[in-house]
Amino acid sequence: MEVHHHSGEHHGPKKFKEYFKEFLMIFLAVTMGFIAENVREYLTDKNHVSELADQLKEDLINDTIKVQYHIEFIENQIRRADSLHDLLQQPFALINYKQLQNMIIDCDRIDFFYPSTGAISTIKRELQLKKFVKTKISMHIDNYEKDIAVLEKYELRDIEYLGKYLESFVSGHFTPENASFAIRRLPVANGNMRNLKADDLVQLNVDVHLIKSYNLRLLAQYLKIRDDATAFIIHINKTYELDE
Repeated sequence: MEVHHHSGEHHGPKKFKEYFKEFLMIFLAVTMGFIAENVREYLTDKNHVSELADQLKEDLINDTIKVQYHIEFIENQIRRADSLHDLLQQPFALINYKQLQNMIIDCDRIDFFYPSTGAISTIKRELQLKKFVKTKISMHIDNYEKDIAVLEKYELRDIEYLGKYLESFVSGHFTPENASFAIRRLPVANGNMRNLKADDLVQLNVDVHLIKSYNLRLLAQYLKIRDDATAFIIHINKTYELDE
């Protein structure tokens, strides 16, 4: 039997170039992976920032629409207070008491402003994103939230005054029948009133002026919120190159 002997192939030590080549390939693979991950994170962050900027702009636009409604509402309340004042200037015996009661009911109204806070809340949690850190967005958010905080205090004081002055007047001088209409914001049934003296109407006139003073403060704050929201929108459009 013939035996074949296979001589083993002898490999010498790898040359330095081969080691360097392997190292270079590994290094390039790791580097490319690192770059790809950074690009992916950058694009993800950029898209996320763009989405939040769009949502913030939409929230602010909605707020300007809502605040414009409140501006018109409070201007109407100021006019109603002026009309009630004019009526109370008449002599006690000549006042139309059915009209008086209906005008009191119309003045006893308030509507609260509820801002859109979704995008702002999200951005405040994610201000570490570079596209937010490098802008003045945190300053605008801080100013806007301060505006809302001041407005809330004015609204609470306004509703306190309405209860303290107008609703106490209703409780003290409206008949039960007319009071039930007043609670439902409906015109009263007649001009009947009870326990009413001329001095009560003088005091009511003073109280109406106090209520009007807070309505004027509310109006000024609504106008400030509208102006600050508009400036905020302009900043967002400019910074993130959004459509006007």
